[in-house]
Amino acid sequence: MDMHLPEGGEKTRKCKACGEKETVIIEPLGHNWDDGIVEDGVKTFTCKRCGETRTEPIPSSCPFFELFRKILSMLESKLFHMIFIAIIIL
Repeated sequence: MDMHLPEGGEKTRKCKACGEKETVIIEPLGHNWDDGIVEDGVKTFTCKRCGETRTEPIPSSCPFFELFRKILSMLESKLFHMIFIAIIIL
């Protein structure tokens, strides 16, 4: 068993002279999260011990962020282009 896993475990050792066995309980270490990587508004953390990941959404510090995001989404849509052309023509 890998003793670096966050859930812990046990290890059995045997005396070479008399053959007596002893079991030692390994206490859980817990996760050791890295600083995380930010991508698409989400921060992903990876445990340095076991490789497990967890994510956290990154809240916007700007109250208009969602509005800007929706406008950018509209800019990419064909509907916006049709409305824009209609406004120019009128």
